[in-house]
Amino acid sequence: MQQRNVIKQEVEELLGCRITDGQFCQAFAYARHKQHYQYQQEKRKGLLHHQYLLSLTVEYVMNLEASRLTAERCRELREIEEGRLIKNQDARYSSYIIVKPAT
Repeated sequence: MQQRNVIKQEVEELLGCRITDGQFCQAFAYARHKQHYQYQQEKRKGLLHHQYLLSLTVEYVMNLEASRLTAERCRELREIEEGRLIKNQDARYSSYIIVKPAT
């Protein structure tokens, strides 16, 4: 656990911001898994390089945050579109009109 705290502090330093324990744990797990897999493929003896693990963790924190923000924006857009959809009762076919605010 001590090693994780040190790595979390180093990750935050490299990112220039604080991250939650949940973000760190998820990114660290992905990074350790990827590092372990790569070392197995290269037939290296279990020596895990600290700097590489740190770089992978930083990369995964950024990727996970980008994914979270993208999903959040998509959800907001969907909610906006659903909130402004009005069923066109006069149309012969079932269709929807998206009402756009006047500019």
